[in-house]
Amino acid sequence: MFLLLACASGSFRYAGGTDPVVTAFYLQEEGSERDSLSVLIANSYVDSCKMPGPEDTQAFEQMYLAINREGARIARLTLHRFRKDSWIGDYPLSADPVDTLLDDRDPFVGEASWYAVLEAQTVGEDGLIVEYEPTETEEEWVIPDGDVRLTRDDDRIHGEFGFETIDVSGTFKASPCRISYDDSIFPLVDLLGSASNDDLVD
Repeated sequence: MFLLLACASGSFRYAGGTDPVVTAFYLQEEGSERDSLSVLIANSYVDSCKMPGPEDTQAFEQMYLAINREGARIARLTLHRFRKDSWIGDYPLSADPVDTLLDDRDPFVGEASWYAVLEAQTVGEDGLIVEYEPTETEEEWVIPDGDVRLTRDDDRIHGEFGFETIDVSGTFKASPCRISYDDSIFPLVDLLGSASNDDLVD
């Protein structure tokens, strides 16, 4: 179910090991002066950044398993730029309101969160589909210290990140997600910090 691509899209480094980045998507939202870039980085395979419809049970189950399997790791970034045409630059992470930080002298700022399933138990099985329930997780929904650096912003976004408070770092090459934010999987991933697994499945 979880395919390791022949050419990984980066890597995670954390206390105790490293993992290849298997899925990395980005979605851009433009504003009048401030633009935002949502980035999803995971060590599990997710076929599309589009949110599966209720009739597409196979795609939804794949995404659910990617989030909940033991060993799953997800980094979620939101990068903001002020009056800039390129995303290339350094984005210090902050827990403060973005509007109070961005100006012409400091045109880049980032927000980040981290989710890892350290242990999971099997709660159901239907043919080849196995359902998991996380029993031990590592969650950091606001990472106040660290930074993200973007080095290329052609069709793919290339970058690296460091989360100092939890000793996690990595690199990524993210592919574009050319749909609206509401139609993407980003809102579902953002629910991880406030929802139970039942909420994710319903």
